Order: sequence, then structure tokens, then C-alpha cells
Amino acid sequence: MLVRWVPQTEERPGVLLAVDAQPDGTIGIKRFWKGNFIFVTENVVGEPGFKAFRPIEKIKGQLRLKSNQELTSGENSWGFSLEQYKMPAEEFYDRLEGLINPSPLDPEIALRELYRALHELLLVRVEAVEIAEKFKREHPGYLIPMPDGPAVFISTGPWEDYSTPNRDLRLLIAMDTVKEFIGKVMKRPERYKIKKGESLTEIKKRLEDLSRKLADELSIVYRRSDGSPWKLTVKEILEREEALEMGYNPNDCVEIRWGAPAGSEEISTCKGRAPRNQVEKMEKLRTWFKKRLHPPT
Repeated sequence: MLVRWVPQTEERPGVLLAVDAQPDGTIGIKRFWKGNFIFVTENVVGEPGFKAFRPIEKIKGQLRLKSNQELTSGENSWGFSLEQYKMPAEEFYDRLEGLINPSPLDPEIALRELYRALHELLLVRVEAVEIAEKFKREHPGYLIPMPDGPAVFISTGPWEDYSTPNRDLRLLIAMDTVKEFIGKVMKRPERYKIKKGESLTEIKKRLEDLSRKLADELSIVYRRSDGSPWKLTVKEILEREEALEMGYNPNDCVEIRWGAPAGSEEISTCKGRAPRNQVEKMEKLRTWFKKRLHPPT
């Protein structure tokens, strides 16, 4: 649910904020961007995009939803529109970006905000994975049943509460967005506040240097299977893209869920792996993560 729109200023980008509740019981404030909001108009059940509450009226003691025609006619029009459903995803995000930040952004400030938003997603994922680990510690030996097919993305019971396929799909999209940002600036420099006389080559180098710096500086710490803390930089996580396509199963040890490489010191504390039949199910669904698409559910 949208709760606040923070206007753009000279020093910072605008931010559109929403409150979001998850099946694991966590509630948080999240910013609108590709990493938090999946917009897909094909092969999806229901309708994507933003929605307003449809007005309800009471007639002769009966409650009735207003029709689309009623929402678009008369003096009290509610501004009903299907415009967003006709947009390709990239156009949708571009239009929203233009509304949230109507003035050209300093590319360095924009890049910093992207890294900050990615870091926020990672911190929330640390909490979500730890909630699943806590459940496992309290229920030793219990195997969380895994649904078949696309139902892994929307289910019930412990799988819905402790798995992270939707969260991880958004995370992968967020990682792509960060990686693609410099190319986006090179392609559309007119959308950014460029220093006078600075060439695209100079801008690219400045942003690449900043990107490396931010990726090394920002980090998360998760609790391994033996309780010991393990630190990962954003740079390391960005390099674990493929492993994170298979990191959503709560029956896997926490090290695997964070993409620990085989044979590494990090994975040496791992105390369990999801059963082979569940891993095979995940392999069949992996294409959705590679395509960065949510399957019809």
C-alpha cells in the first residue's frame, strides 16, 4: 500500500514509499523500483500495476461496487484508466521514474541510491532467511513440503512462510538494475545532470570507479548453520547471481541459500541440503529466474 511520496530535491532523488507485509510475518516500508515491484503484463493471472480501492456504495441496504463506466463519467470522476496495462514493462518503469524524478538526476547520486536500495533488499533477505532458520532450529528433522510447478511462488503453510522465490526473483532483477545502470546513462545521457564539458568516457570511468567502491563498502552479515557470523560484500553477492537462482528453498542450509561456493570455508558449516526431488523441481523452474519473469500462478 502506497504511504508516502517524497519529492525530488537537488541533493536526493524522489522516493515513492509503500508498506509491505510478507507471509513470514514481517512488515516493512519499501521504495518503489524494479527491485521491489515486478510489473509483468504477459502470462500472468490477475492484473499488474497500481490500483486504487474501488468505491463501494450502499443502495437499499445492499453494498455494490461502482462500475468502470461510473468511475469515468459524471462530475465526480475517479480517474479510472487502463493505460498502464498497455505499456511494456520498461516503458512503465520509465514513466514512473519520470514522475518520481521529473528533473535530471546527478548520475552519481542515482547510482548511490540504487546501491542503497539493493542493500536494503539484502538486509531484509537476511532477516527472512534467519526466520526460516529459526523455524528449523525449533523443529529439528522437519522437512518443509515443496509444492509442484509455479505453485512454489504462491502457496500455503510453511513453504509460503519460509521460502523466498518471489523475494529472490525481485533481488535478481535489482542486481540486474544496478549492473545495467552505467550503460543506461551512456545510452540516455540527456536524462542525467552531466558536468559541463565532461565526455561520456569520463562519465563512464567516474561511475565505474564509484560502483566498485560502493560494492566493496556495502555488506551484510548472516548467521551460518553453526551460529557463526559470515560477512558478504555486495560485490561478492553480485557475483553469485547463478547460485541465487536456486537459493530460495528453506530446506537447504543457510550457506547454500546465500550462494556459498562448493569447497569454500564459508560452506564448511553447512548442515543440510534439500532432498534431491526438491532440487530437481527447482531446476525445472530455474528458467523463470533466468528470464527474470514470474510464472502464471
